[in-house]
Amino acid sequence: MPQSFKSGHIVVTGVFLFVALAFPFMGIFNKPRTIQGIPILYIYIFTVWIGAVGLMYWYTLPEKSNKPKA
Repeated sequence: MPQSFKSGHIVVTGVFLFVALAFPFMGIFNKPRTIQGIPILYIYIFTVWIGAVGLMYWYTLPEKSNKPKA
């Protein structure tokens, strides 16, 4: 994958994070409910954060080349 294509993916992920962690979306999950004793807002924030870390890791993985080593 070309470097400019990777940087475009990273920018899109940053914009997604900005939108996902903005007040309107966080307000949806800011309810007095819990899952297994953990507030839903905390689960949402942690899930978005882990997803972003996973995407960044996937974007920055080196490409595997099928070229024979010489």
